[in-house]
Amino acid sequence: MASNAPILFIIGANHRTASVDLREKLHIPAEQLAISLPQIKEEFGFLELAAISTCNRFELFGTARDSQSFTAHLYEAFLKLHQRNAAWADMDENLVRQSLYLHMHEHAVKHVFKVASSLDSLVLGETQITGQFKDAISMASETNTIGPILNRLSQDALATAKKVRTSTDIGRKHVSISHAAIELAKKVFGDLSAHRFLLVGAGEMAQVAAKYIKSYKPKSIWVANRTIERAQSLVNELETGTAASVDDLPTLISQVDIVISSTSAPGTVITREMVKRAQGVRKGRPLLLIDIALPRDIEKSCSEIDDVYVFDIDDLQQVVDSNYEERRKAAVDATVIVDRNTDLFRAWEKTLSIKPALASFRTYLDQVIAKESAKTLSKDLFKNLNEKQSAALVSMLEAVASKISGEASRRITNPPEGYYPELLADVLSMLFETKDT
Repeated sequence: MASNAPILFIIGANHRTASVDLREKLHIPAEQLAISLPQIKEEFGFLELAAISTCNRFELFGTARDSQSFTAHLYEAFLKLHQRNAAWADMDENLVRQSLYLHMHEHAVKHVFKVASSLDSLVLGETQITGQFKDAISMASETNTIGPILNRLSQDALATAKKVRTSTDIGRKHVSISHAAIELAKKVFGDLSAHRFLLVGAGEMAQVAAKYIKSYKPKSIWVANRTIERAQSLVNELETGTAASVDDLPTLISQVDIVISSTSAPGTVITREMVKRAQGVRKGRPLLLIDIALPRDIEKSCSEIDDVYVFDIDDLQQVVDSNYEERRKAAVDATVIVDRNTDLFRAWEKTLSIKPALASFRTYLDQVIAKESAKTLSKDLFKNLNEKQSAALVSMLEAVASKISGEASRRITNPPEGYYPELLADVLSMLFETKDT
């Protein structure tokens, strides 16, 4: 029975194993994933499948039956999923393989819980990943690629994330990639109140950055977005700043000192030529460009222009590391919560393989009672029993059956040391010939 149990797995690459260049190519937009996930699930025979694609990771997780080529099967599925992506054309398959990690069983559970709880993030304790995890599960649910195990896993992962945030100090300070970007700006320019900001994009990361920037009372804040209405909405929420269109970027870049870009555009938004023209107007004043988008918004070669400093997500690691020690102890406390909840999930998971045996055993007992009570009540000795007395006798036998099946369930799900629930369930099935044939 144990050998037929589904294997829970997670395969992926993150900021620790893959450069931002590679992560950019591994990134798959949600609308494309919604199409590809069901196809990959069917093609490779996965029982359940979901994926999370963010600026710092791409992970494929799900359940599957074991096989001799199980590991190779997972790597092939991961690569096949990305071969449908336009970025695959210039991708080094060997480099992708070297950047991947694979976790199974309790290691997969623990990893998912750590991801949802932001213990595996570039910025330890950031909150955005929890929302991204929710979105990944919602999409998989909408595409009908998940089932009972991933549903339970996601519920427990989100409960773990909430427990980590409310029971440890990891959530005491506001931390995110957006915060790290502004901390980097402080390291470069010092007093931010003397400088002008441009936010490109009006999504969640831009909103977080905008509120943090406002606290430093800069000279000005511009928000540029593809749809100017969203930019204006963010400006209204801030109660300061000016909204603009991304069409105005060439002019805006010439007027500001710090640009933080976080759009969801599929390609470059700020080009070398755009920045070079802006610097001609700026007359050598330093320009800081911070790209926290994936795929990246800012053309890498902008850093070759005099007095222009370009940083991407991976460059923020130094800022993150300097603040990590403050959250290290909280992370230790959070890991205890993750470990405990991993054990609880694994205990629940094990019941999935023994429930059929217990249900079959109870059915067997019910069938024995029905057969033997009918035989017994038909005998002359019991002919004088009225309907109520006969029902009482059957009810007593059913209570005995419930007691026996309940005790069997308790002993199998909580076995003595050295015994395994799956093995005991197998023995129960063999002793009473209840296993399906």
